[in-house]
Amino acid sequence: MIRLLIAILLLTTVTPLWASDTLRVASYNVRYLNPEDAAAGRGWEVRRPCVTGLIVFHAFDLVGVQEATHTQVQDIAADTGLAPLGVGRDDGQEAGEYSPIFYRRERFDVLDSGTFWLSPTPEKVSFGWDALCRRVCTWAKLKERATGRILHFWNTHFDHRGVEARKQAAALLLSRLEPLLGTDEPIVLTGDFNCVETSEPYRLLAARLVDTRTISATPAYGPVGSTNSFNIAGPFQHRIDHIFAHPRPRVIRHGTLAETCDGKFPSDHFPVVTDLEWH
Repeated sequence: MIRLLIAILLLTTVTPLWASDTLRVASYNVRYLNPEDAAAGRGWEVRRPCVTGLIVFHAFDLVGVQEATHTQVQDIAADTGLAPLGVGRDDGQEAGEYSPIFYRRERFDVLDSGTFWLSPTPEKVSFGWDALCRRVCTWAKLKERATGRILHFWNTHFDHRGVEARKQAAALLLSRLEPLLGTDEPIVLTGDFNCVETSEPYRLLAARLVDTRTISATPAYGPVGSTNSFNIAGPFQHRIDHIFAHPRPRVIRHGTLAETCDGKFPSDHFPVVTDLEWH
């Protein structure tokens, strides 16, 4: 009888693939340091407390950020306490926009990380195909401290002009993710993909990864669109910021946070957030 009770106890305490604790992930294009914004009364010095306050209030565990310059990366880290990973796209150091990852350091250790360019020469600072700007993807292999389990988190920003560049960028991401797709280790891909659901790049990604919004256990919260052009009146129809995952997680909820600060949007994109569990 004692042996039976011990066996039952052991079976009921076996740890699943991922801890039962929810993982809160967000994707947020925070808008680069545009001189015109300052003239319009929405410079970074005005938007900064709203952007970082939102991140802190919603207690994101992992955030994939787009368009942040070096100064903005430092400010977000200082205000939120989240640790940053990534480099500037224009020199592989501090120049140009980052596609940085911010992670909760008390929850995760970084086992490995890096940045590659969305181009035919991804290991070099480079333009890709018909892209107007250099574009990058930052990735991290993280270990959850409490359980020792592994999570792969990738964050990117596709070009806004280059049609071929977006398609090729999706193919490049999938080719680099391929070795991980055959494992049980969770993968999260966030980004401003500049692609709606009907586009070819989106369909390529959604064929191998799951769009977390589409399988939310509760109805997706907030507007469908993830961009706002600083226009309070809307409409918000174009969903180009996505959170993909693999293997198929339990998506507890998914939302597009159309929050304002003193009647203004903190960025020209809304943050997209989802609560995930893997079992």
